[in-house]
Amino acid sequence: MRSLLDEVSNLDFLEYIYSIVRFGGKHLVKNDLSEHNTEIILELIDKLKERKEDSEYYESVYSECRNEICKILKEINYSPNMKKRNLIKVSNGTSRLPSFVKILLYIMMYRSIELYENAKDKKSCIKPTQKAMLGYISSSYNYNGQIIDGYKLDKKIFSEFSISPVKLYDINHYTQIKVPMKYAGAKTYYLGYCINYLSEFAKSHKTFVDLFGGSGSASIAATQSTKVKCIINEFDYFNINYYRVLADDRLYRGYVNTLQEFINVIKDKLEQTPDTVVEFGRDVFMMCKDIKDKYNERLGIVDTKFFDKIISFNDYSFENDEDEYKIDLAIAYTYIHSFTVTGGKHEKGGVNKSSLQRFCKCDFNELEKLHLKFKRINQFRNCDVLSLENEFIIEDLCKNNNNKVLFYSDSPYLNTAGYDSGGIDKDRMQVLICKLLNTSKLGNKFIFSCRASKSVEDSTYSKLSEIFGRLESIERDSDGRVILDTSKDYDSGSYTSNNKPFYIVPNGQMNKMLATLKENQEIYENIFKVFRELSKEYKQTLYVLVCVDMKSIEKECNFKKISMNNNDMLKMMLQRLFTLEVFITNYDYVEPLEYRYFLTGESKKTKQHYKFIKYEMVEFCELLEQYLFRSDLYLDYKVKKFGDVYRFIKK
Repeated sequence: MRSLLDEVSNLDFLEYIYSIVRFGGKHLVKNDLSEHNTEIILELIDKLKERKEDSEYYESVYSECRNEICKILKEINYSPNMKKRNLIKVSNGTSRLPSFVKILLYIMMYRSIELYENAKDKKSCIKPTQKAMLGYISSSYNYNGQIIDGYKLDKKIFSEFSISPVKLYDINHYTQIKVPMKYAGAKTYYLGYCINYLSEFAKSHKTFVDLFGGSGSASIAATQSTKVKCIINEFDYFNINYYRVLADDRLYRGYVNTLQEFINVIKDKLEQTPDTVVEFGRDVFMMCKDIKDKYNERLGIVDTKFFDKIISFNDYSFENDEDEYKIDLAIAYTYIHSFTVTGGKHEKGGVNKSSLQRFCKCDFNELEKLHLKFKRINQFRNCDVLSLENEFIIEDLCKNNNNKVLFYSDSPYLNTAGYDSGGIDKDRMQVLICKLLNTSKLGNKFIFSCRASKSVEDSTYSKLSEIFGRLESIERDSDGRVILDTSKDYDSGSYTSNNKPFYIVPNGQMNKMLATLKENQEIYENIFKVFRELSKEYKQTLYVLVCVDMKSIEKECNFKKISMNNNDMLKMMLQRLFTLEVFITNYDYVEPLEYRYFLTGESKKTKQHYKFIKYEMVEFCELLEQYLFRSDLYLDYKVKKFGDVYRFIKK
């Protein structure tokens, strides 16, 4: 007879549901069903997993599921030990209810939600509820000419799984709001999905605190329960003003009206004076930059209102000029963060005709969703979390929220460009990590996001591969550090990658690789090793969620034609300098299902596919030590040209 564990190991979704049960602290009882009944339930689950557009098919399957559940319960004489048994309409409990029946009920509910959400015409459908599902099981039905009574099951059946089918569906199908602006390090798409997912598993927290607000993406992705208080902290007042405008109904309406007028001006320029529109757009960018700088320097309201130079105001009746000024600041923020250049920096060089056209296609429906999310944020704070002198914000928030806090930390990365407030040095990073682990001792929880390794761009990696051969095959010393051949000559010339010729200048690429190796070493030493050592000292178990870009892996190693386990996949990513995004938590969770979405570009849709791997911190650090493409052996070298060749030489 097939056992439950045998089955869940072969069926991904069953394994996932089983993990949800275990996460809730529940244990599936020993399977007390006959082999025949077990086979029937597994066949029904397979039928539920089918992808068909025929509604009659599912009506038939659900009827079959209900009939078999009632038949099985009658066969095993299901009757839980309960008080008031003599009463006719008493709700059955969950005692003695077979595990396979519980799982079938859960999947029935989950699948019904999925079918409803994917229905082409929802008006003709009734939205499924857990109460209705249990009512369906309790209803009488005709079976071979006989009227059979159903079983009235307790609603605790679904709560036993820790996360209800409705909530599980929501977090598995979460879609991040499309924020119209670009922001370095913004947690959108699959990263927003991870934050939403992980925050659900934090449980019991009453306050969510985004320590480094940035674009606000993390706060709008976190579970938006009305019972959870949400606080955003941000060092830059320019961002704080933007949050407040979006959160306030009156200011937001003024912002939307002004933004629409502003977009109309750009559209007119694009149509009437296309030859000068880029110059105009760059002038506007510099004026936005100027108003931002003056605001951040606390120089007060500028004498000449910024947008009077661009458009005239006719229909505004705000209480005072400062409200109008706040809206101008929010428009300036929106405009600046619509144009980026290399490294995520917002510079006027990012303003061109195509980027101005994208700016004019602002999705106001998505902006409205963003407004509704920001309205739910309870407090905006302005504090430098990374200041060595300022040690109160985390402790203060814990004290005032009764140690029921979930902190989210997405600090500027080590050695990262693109942040207006700069990066973070190793001393301040260690202070931040210590603060998080200290508050963890009090019962608070945290999510810490970062990169496990920085990468060179994909195109640069392809060029390096042509020069050095596969990076993982480079010689290493006894400690596993990479040895770069400093005596080898590398000629400048033409190479081929992916059947496309390119010309390479070795000195620039080699120096860039040396810099990347050094940065990866620093990330490992100053983040992951610190977390590992302090967690041992504090006797805390930390978990790491690794985000794997399956599309890049399939492209790089023809993954579809070979079998690769999770560790091999991670090994390859580390060796080949893939950018590796991770989340660190001080609490357990169930590894998320794979995530797919379409990224819409100017002319085509790109399908994105991500897989997630969960490790304990100690295990993850061991893998980094073994496979991370890093070196501290020849970092004192630089590349210099001798005639027609390039060589590594001592600095």
